[in-house]
Amino acid sequence: MDVCIDEVFFLRVLNFINSIMESWNVKTPTNTVHDINEFFPEVNVDRTSKMIYIKLLHIKPIRLNFSFANVPGIDRVNDSRISKVLRRGGALANIDSAPLQLNGLILQHPFTTRWDLVFRILKHYFNSGLREFHKVLGSADILGSPISLMNSLGTGIYDFFHEPYEGIATHSTKQFLIGCARGTQSLVKNSIYGVFNTTSKITGTVSKGMAQLSFDREYIRDREWLHRQQPRHAGEGFVYGIRDFSTGIFQALAGLVAGPVRGAMNEGLPGFVKGVARGVSGVTIKPAVGTLDLLTRTTEGIRNTASYLNDQKRHLRKRPPRYFGPDSILLSFSLEKSEGQELLSTIEEGKFQKESYLFHMKIVQQQRVVLVSNLHVFYVKVSMEHPANIMLNPFLDWRVLVKDIKVLYVSEAEKGIVILLRNHQSNSLFETPSNKRLIHAPSAQVEAMFHKLQRVLCVLKHPSITTTTISVKPSYAQHSHASLTSSLSTSSSHV
Repeated sequence: MDVCIDEVFFLRVLNFINSIMESWNVKTPTNTVHDINEFFPEVNVDRTSKMIYIKLLHIKPIRLNFSFANVPGIDRVNDSRISKVLRRGGALANIDSAPLQLNGLILQHPFTTRWDLVFRILKHYFNSGLREFHKVLGSADILGSPISLMNSLGTGIYDFFHEPYEGIATHSTKQFLIGCARGTQSLVKNSIYGVFNTTSKITGTVSKGMAQLSFDREYIRDREWLHRQQPRHAGEGFVYGIRDFSTGIFQALAGLVAGPVRGAMNEGLPGFVKGVARGVSGVTIKPAVGTLDLLTRTTEGIRNTASYLNDQKRHLRKRPPRYFGPDSILLSFSLEKSEGQELLSTIEEGKFQKESYLFHMKIVQQQRVVLVSNLHVFYVKVSMEHPANIMLNPFLDWRVLVKDIKVLYVSEAEKGIVILLRNHQSNSLFETPSNKRLIHAPSAQVEAMFHKLQRVLCVLKHPSITTTTISVKPSYAQHSHASLTSSLSTSSSHV
């Protein structure tokens, strides 16, 4: 079992427990602890009442991998001793997958009060945790997580000898060679992961601690936000490292000017002096932090490369996340709506995930998808895997705002649906601005797609539906114009 806790969650749970203790009139322990019993509060209850009896209480042993992450730059309203420790040395308190094993507990025929039983269980786990504390220290990021390094190297060395042995046991030369290949692959992969994981942990912790010395809370918060993006491979790691290094240089130069000005505006002359001091210290600290970030991100990328391909195969979903409409009501699972919602959430790294999905249509021959939200019409290039036509690797060809659409019509010459815009637009610096967008589609899909787009525009109360004449080419208008007019009038009556 993996247990991952960050500082924000930990402090909120601590505040919640303190509020419960206050409501129960619990006496808090003194500052000086001479006995282990003082770690556990005393509750003002009648010990002779509410006695409980249990024939056999058996709690199984617990195995877990414990991780703790400090969050720099947060506002700590809690003024407890733990909060003060995290504020001063929290950057050094990160724990990476400490393998803890808490012993089980067996109590036969306990006859006691409820509170005595609870405190007895708490003391048991407290003592078990103390016996495992060395594993927590061995998994600290400031030390490079040596336990993780030993586990990785041990796994690689074990596989290097065990896999060929398994091949020999089958009396097959082919299986022996396959075992040699698997063992060598495991040794190389785990060695790369262990060494570069240790390097990235040490440099990352040092850079995080140095960033605290800048005393620039905005810089610390922005840096922490950037570090939430984890590189998937060495290429991304190097790109992220260059970005963080450039950010450190820019922040150092900007702090020389912005720091004194901001301080003078907030606190006058004393604030100006503080701003100058922060700016000068930032000139030396922030570039150094950027250099360490470059090294950290690069080593993280190399570390993650070892498991990148395996993760790609292992993390492929069986089905997309469930679709929730604008009202967030739980409905029956719809594969079509779930696929569309996931596509909308993944375009350009989630830039449009706050928009509401309406519908989408696949154009399998073109490897394209027409996707409509409450604000945009998207034309997306995807890779479709048969036979389910699962949409992978979305790339946005173009997008237009619904309010910018002037006319929508079917064109036989263009072999698809033409969208005319109110003004000329371009999707990139290298594209010539144009007021026309084209949806290529086979003739069998054009009519249905056209009708559906028109209905959506009616629902969104688009001005062109009532003020602009819908133009349809003669070859398509013979049997569709009458039905189109009736469907539009029906949709308008429901708006």
